This record gives sequence, structure tokens and C-alpha cells, in this order.
Amino acid sequence: MNTTSLYGNRTQLRYGIPDNLKILYVALISTTFGLYLPSAIIILCVFFTTSHIRENVRYLLFSHMLISDSLQLTLAFILFLLAMYVVFMPVTLCCIIAGISTTTALITPYNLALMSLERYIAVCFPMRHGVICTVGWCNMVITIMWGIAVFPIITELTILSYFVERNFFSMRMICIWKQLQRYNFQITLRFLSFSLSFSIVVLTIFFTYIKVMLVARKIGTKTSSASKAAKTVLLHGFQLLLNVCLFSSTFTETLFRNYSTLAPINFFVFICLPLYISPFVYGIRDETIRKCLSKLIYST
Repeated sequence: MNTTSLYGNRTQLRYGIPDNLKILYVALISTTFGLYLPSAIIILCVFFTTSHIRENVRYLLFSHMLISDSLQLTLAFILFLLAMYVVFMPVTLCCIIAGISTTTALITPYNLALMSLERYIAVCFPMRHGVICTVGWCNMVITIMWGIAVFPIITELTILSYFVERNFFSMRMICIWKQLQRYNFQITLRFLSFSLSFSIVVLTIFFTYIKVMLVARKIGTKTSSASKAAKTVLLHGFQLLLNVCLFSSTFTETLFRNYSTLAPINFFVFICLPLYISPFVYGIRDETIRKCLSKLIYST
């Protein structure tokens, strides 16, 4: 079986990256991940321990995005360490872990689109916002969102199972999703699903921003809720731009495939950093979350 991974084959992994440089890469990514995870947990503690925030759809969507991003980062970090030290795992287990990680990569843009729609309804249909944007509605939409995100992954793996040799799923491999893409139709399916998803998300954020901005212009004050909502939707667009870096990592990965020492940098810059930055740009900016964080810190 082909055991080539994101960082090259076994020989390249052992000799292509000097041990001291490998330790530096692992220390950098471990440290930043170690700073991110407790911060994410603190923000989630604020959400789960503050009733008026927990019952607000806006913050419910944000906390869901934070959980999804944290899950994706945790799985990506584990797979990174296993690949760096050439640890092989059963193909079946790899399918599960890599499948969840890939699914969560789609959850973030979907979540940003929903957050933009929620702001659009709050500004353009304020009388109906409390009726439409309920906690029950939000939970239902989140469930549908996960179903849509996981569908192409399950389809890809199901079709793969019909074409590979019988002993494929009983073998061991370095767990990288590209290892599971053994046929062109898988690459095509992935490209179409991701392209369609991002196109819908971009159009949704663009539409909601224009609509909210029109309302803000009518009101004509920079301190209005519509003006603040427009800035929030614009921020969602910036977060989406950061999220695009996750998918550009495939291109840069191919570009640096002959330079094994640059592969961990590619992982850090194009996969880790966007996820580190994205939630906190929104969370720390929010006045309500900042106040609750201050109370939590001072109370402890």
C-alpha cells in the first residue's frame, strides 16, 4: 500500500526534517494550540453558565462554531503529531477521524452564513425575529447543517469502499485525507461540494450585508443596531476569508511537496492560524461576552 503522506514518505520524514527543527515545529504548534484551547473553554464556560447568553440564538451559533473549530483543531493537531512521527493507524479509524475533521471544516462557513442571516432577520424583520430565531429553531438548523456537511464525506467513503481492494480497510496508513482519495471522482466530488458550499455562503453573506447596510443608511446613525449589525456581517465575511485559507492548504501542500521542511509551516499558517484567529475576532469584540469574561475572571 502507498504510505506517502503530507510530509513525504517514511525516509523523508526521518531524514528530511532535522530532529531539532522537528522539535521546534512541534513546540510551536503545541504551544499555540495550548493557548487556544483554554481560551476557547473559558468562552464556552461563559456561554454555558450565563442564562441570558445561552438563550440568545446569536451566541448559540457562535458557541457552536467555537466547539466545531476546537474539535477540528484538536483532530488536526493529533493527526499532525502522528504524521510527524510516522505513526500508522488502521484505515477504518483514519476514515472516522479524518472524516470528522473534514466535516467540521465545512461547518464553520455554514455557521457564518447562519449568523449573518440571524443579523439580517434581526434588523430587517425585528418584529418577527423573536418568533423565527428561537433556540429550538437554532438547534434544528444546526442538526441540518451537520447533515449537509457530512453527506459528501459519507458519499465519498461509501463509493470508495466499492472500488478498493477487499483488504484496504484492514491495512494501516499515515492518516492524511489525501491518502483516502485514490480515484479522480473523489477529488471531483470534493471540489464540487466545497465550491458549491462556499458559493452559497459567499452569496448569503453578501446579500445580508447589502440588505442590512440599506437599513443602516435609512436610519443614518453610526450607533444604530443596524449599523452594528452591518459591521458584524462584514466581520463574518472576513472570517470566511480566513476560512478559505483552510482549503488553500491543499494547493500550498502540493506546491511544497518537494520541500518536507516547509510542510509543517504550511500546516501552521494555512490550517491552524485561521482557526485560532477566527472565533476570537468575533468573541472578544462582542461587548456582552467581554463583560461576562471580566466578571468570570474577577470572581475567580
